[in-house]
Amino acid sequence: MRNSIVVIGVEPSSLVNFRGELLKSMSTHGSVVTTLSNMPTNIQMTNLKTLNVKNKFITFSRGKLSVVSDLKVFFELIKKIREIYPSVILAYTIKPVIWGGLAAKFCKTDFYALITGLGYSFQGDTFKRKLLTKLVIFLYRIALKESKAVIFQNEDNRDVFVRRGIVELSKAFVVNGSGVSLENYNVENFPNSNIRFLCIARLLGEKGLREYAEAAKIVKNKFPDVEFDLVGPEDSSPDAILLNEVDTWSDYINYK
Repeated sequence: MRNSIVVIGVEPSSLVNFRGELLKSMSTHGSVVTTLSNMPTNIQMTNLKTLNVKNKFITFSRGKLSVVSDLKVFFELIKKIREIYPSVILAYTIKPVIWGGLAAKFCKTDFYALITGLGYSFQGDTFKRKLLTKLVIFLYRIALKESKAVIFQNEDNRDVFVRRGIVELSKAFVVNGSGVSLENYNVENFPNSNIRFLCIARLLGEKGLREYAEAAKIVKNKFPDVEFDLVGPEDSSPDAILLNEVDTWSDYINYK
């Protein structure tokens, strides 16, 4: 279907919460928008329909390294893209970008990528991690070779991709993050009570949570009344922080 856009993301909740305004804008400006993601819940499906967006589901495996499951995703994407026949594809996060980019190339469809972070694949110094980084860079290069543009949310990530020869500087663009709609959030005055810090993140080492915990320990030793909160779900990534480790931070961090 021409004048249509496909947006590929792993989780339906992410499409609604972080790409909702973008999806709504695309639809408002006359495009037929279809999202490809894991199976949405009934509530998530309702939210997508409210944005005037269609959804088709594909089984992405998060935090899992599997040639079989990833190739299955690749062929599923080709099948769905051929069914929809879009004019443009936008993908974000590592697996949608890599396999979506390869599928778009196979289907001869214009492809745009949004790089929301480097992630687990670019972290660590072990032999296994270095091997994974080389593999991911190789796949990124192929997937993004014919992309129309690659969008980054900070200059550091852009520079890594350019320096490693993943993407040309001429088609690398930086935006100021995902952003939120100010209409959905009320402005509140700072409380007059003790200083309190809040970190919201998935329980992953790459999110800097261990450093956050260490900083909280140092601060609370000097200023006991300062409070530190951590809110976020567990994760299945190889870089996941287990709850029993989070429990060891309980003297200086409140986890919810």
